[in-house]
Amino acid sequence: MGSALIALLRQWLASNRSTLYALAAALLIAYLFYRPPPPNVGAQAACPGRGRAKARPRVTISTAHGVVFAPGAGTTFELAAGACDALRRLAAFADVYLITPNVTLDSHEAELRAALAREGVFDFPGFDARKVLVCSTAVGRTAMCRQIEPALHIDSASDIVEGLAPHVPHVALISAAPGQRAPGRDNVLSASSLGELVDLYADSMSFS
Repeated sequence: MGSALIALLRQWLASNRSTLYALAAALLIAYLFYRPPPPNVGAQAACPGRGRAKARPRVTISTAHGVVFAPGAGTTFELAAGACDALRRLAAFADVYLITPNVTLDSHEAELRAALAREGVFDFPGFDARKVLVCSTAVGRTAMCRQIEPALHIDSASDIVEGLAPHVPHVALISAAPGQRAPGRDNVLSASSLGELVDLYADSMSFS
């Protein structure tokens, strides 16, 4: 009797092998797609930023006319007073992009990079030498700034600051001239130098 049942079972399995394979595949797929989530997945979904480093804000700086390089320095690219320390402090919490306008020769770009290297700017923690950029026109630096999408743009030209103010969360006008005023917007800062700007607004420069 037992051997007969075993024979019948073997016969049934042989005749229904394809059906059994399909059923097993369906059960496996159902298990993979509908199994309970592993522990802590819910907590990770509720807090997607947990365990990740907070993104650093981007700061673009037009270096000309005394902001980073001393006014009248031409192609010697001497750093303005206090600019080196201000860059160091900014690089500690932000991705700093230096945009130097009116540079048309590769040799001039090499000279400005050499000037920054001599002052140790490329060695500042957080500073990326690849973010030292050049352009030939004011339109070019505005376009660069819009493309980078900074949290703060720093410039010495009031028309550039005014043009970027509607598009950039924070803009700052650097001018030692007493008659030059920052446009009247809530997101526009002003200072006589890059160092003074960092001194005045260091506590609020989280841009969160």
